[in-house]
Amino acid sequence: MSKAFNGTVERRLAPPILSGVNVLKEVENIETHNSHNQKNVGASVLNTLLGDTLKSKDGLNSRMDIEFGIREELAPIEKTGKTSYLPFAAHTLSKEEKRVLLKTLHS
Repeated sequence: MSKAFNGTVERRLAPPILSGVNVLKEVENIETHNSHNQKNVGASVLNTLLGDTLKSKDGLNSRMDIEFGIREELAPIEKTGKTSYLPFAAHTLSKEEKRVLLKTLHS
């Protein structure tokens, strides 16, 4: 995941590695009355992975925010006229990878 590194050196200590029991203790008291958010997040991630341009959050407007200086290789590439091209992100799946993912989810 070298693409996620923005060049800033981290000087903090690494967080402690938690076991499953420790993680459960930390999250068991969290209120989950907004369970519809879980569906929305899951659907958003799946639509982004599968490249659904109508439902994905990975579009031109989100790529325009790249002017903050992180992941400039994902910035829109302007073509002739008013059209722009969005380069593939690291999380973009090929047709074969999509087929394997959907087959796994189906079974």
